[in-house]
Amino acid sequence: MDMNNLRRRDAYFEHELPDWAKYYFRDLSGLEWFAKSRRDELLEAGALVRFGRELLIDVSVFPDAAQAILLRGSVPGKLKVAA
Repeated sequence: MDMNNLRRRDAYFEHELPDWAKYYFRDLSGLEWFAKSRRDELLEAGALVRFGRELLIDVSVFPDAAQAILLRGSVPGKLKVAA
């Protein structure tokens, strides 16, 4: 883990959110809900890093981890978002 890759959720949403993710996370509350509801999976993948009481996004891991979670169970040609 590189400390230079860690961002607060609001800064990540505002400045570094990939274009594909803007479809799923249309506002900051969507990103925060996803991070909260999938916290354990994202922590295990290294996409979220606990820093004191704060959960920070690792920008080098989060996009791939989030995409894998969102596309889990999808069928080619038909998107199925994981429940």
